[in-house]
Amino acid sequence: MKSGNIYAYKHNGEYKGIIVFKIKEQTAEILDIAVKPEYQGQGIGSMLIDYIFSKFAVSKITAETDDDIINFYKKYGFIIADTKVAFDTKRYVRL
Repeated sequence: MKSGNIYAYKHNGEYKGIIVFKIKEQTAEILDIAVKPEYQGQGIGSMLIDYIFSKFAVSKITAETDDDIINFYKKYGFIIADTKVAFDTKRYVRL
């Protein structure tokens, strides 16, 4: 991955979540985000996204994802943006 970033959330010696993203200009693009099932709903995914805003000079974050985690992104304030692509992938943006 060219100039990508990987950060993990570790607590009590155990990795509980991970985020993979890249930054171009002032936009971060989430390539992958995952939290172990037994720790979901505890704010770990939100902490990983907050980390990007706190450590990097970004004004927005985007993410392409499957429909199975739409509610996570919507809860965090992402909106669906029109990507004008020819395939069935949605892009979510948080400004």
